[in-house]
Amino acid sequence: MTLSKSQYIRGLQCPRSLWLYKKRPELRSEPEAERTARFESGDEVGELARGLFPGGVEIVFDPEDFDGMVSGTQRLIEEGAELIY
Repeated sequence: MTLSKSQYIRGLQCPRSLWLYKKRPELRSEPEAERTARFESGDEVGELARGLFPGGVEIVFDPEDFDGMVSGTQRLIEEGAELIY
């Protein structure tokens, strides 16, 4: 099982909350509008960054395959990629 930073903090604050988050995802409520807006603004920042630094290779986020993302990033570094998103 892998944890994001926010999930790690969740576990420090309340181990039961982390357990429910990981083991019972069907119990999660829909994100609030403010949180959704933050996610969307993060996506916009990513798009702007790719526009400022074109020509990079994107590692598509997959929360189910952190190892794949890490190995893909390592492979791109070894192949000499200068920009990795």
